[in-house]
Amino acid sequence: KATYYYACKCGAKGTATFEYGETLPHTFADYVCTKCGYSGYTVSKNLEYTLSDDGTYYSVAGIGTETNPRIIIPSEYNGLPVKFIASLSKSKAIKAVVISDGITTIGAEAFKECTSLAEIMFADDSVVSIGRYAFRDCTRLTSIVIPNSVTSIGSQAFSGCTSLTSVTIGNSVTSIGGSAFKGCNVSDIYITDIGAWCDISGLGELMSYGSNNRKIYLNGIEIKDLIIPNGVTTICNYAFRGCGGLKSVVIPDSVTSIGDSAFGYCKSLTSVTIGNSVTSIGDSAFNDCTGLTSVVIPDSVTTIGNWAFFSCTSLTSVTIGNSVT
Repeated sequence: KATYYYACKCGAKGTATFEYGETLPHTFADYVCTKCGYSGYTVSKNLEYTLSDDGTYYSVAGIGTETNPRIIIPSEYNGLPVKFIASLSKSKAIKAVVISDGITTIGAEAFKECTSLAEIMFADDSVVSIGRYAFRDCTRLTSIVIPNSVTSIGSQAFSGCTSLTSVTIGNSVTSIGGSAFKGCNVSDIYITDIGAWCDISGLGELMSYGSNNRKIYLNGIEIKDLIIPNGVTTICNYAFRGCGGLKSVVIPDSVTSIGDSAFGYCKSLTSVTIGNSVTSIGDSAFNDCTGLTSVVIPDSVTTIGNWAFFSCTSLTSVTIGNSVT
């Protein structure tokens, strides 16, 4: 790479660092080219819309005559709010979509098999649910930011998104549907609230797929030395499965259960402190934690699940509390 004089596709001229012979496209930040000021997105008036039965809002029902591959789905159409995205599925031309404020639901199969779709953005925190198959087989999608307003992610919502490596999970998500991320290769997960993360139902539908050396970032910083906040009562199934950089875990006295495979395949994990209120350790909870050398199971624990410490090949010292039955 070197610094060259350039003429951008957008018409802007100047100098930039890039490979010799490379043709510079628009470079967008917040939907505007940083070189020339051009916005590559169009607020679409050409999509197909359907009026709700009660006549109070519109749903996006199809691609209509829209030709711009980078579209903003508007928050209003014909003087009424747009609240629902029903179907843009199999629209091969769409490359990027902005979902405007006020849209609350991404319906089943809404963007299914949009194989050119590489970027999806949410303008604010209004979307509450992402339906089943919503982004299934969007094979060019590499990252997704689930906003804080979303409470549920439908079954197979992102299944078959084979290029998807980065996921941001908003702190209001409480459930993830079956096979939601099947076939994905998620290696980077971004969260802002450990307590909310530890309470998500169906988290295995994200953590069971993709890299077994994934990273979880809390407020942008990779979690390596994890202290579960006091007040958290449950560490859900698969919560930190496959987090290759996780080195130590402190579980407070407020926690009563450690879920199935909660720390499975955390191969760098060397230190675990289990609080004095934990009563159960789930199946495969620490499976294949090959760096773990010792563990103290407190007197509060009554059950240790199947394969809880299976393949912990460095584990040489175990203290078993007197309540284990």
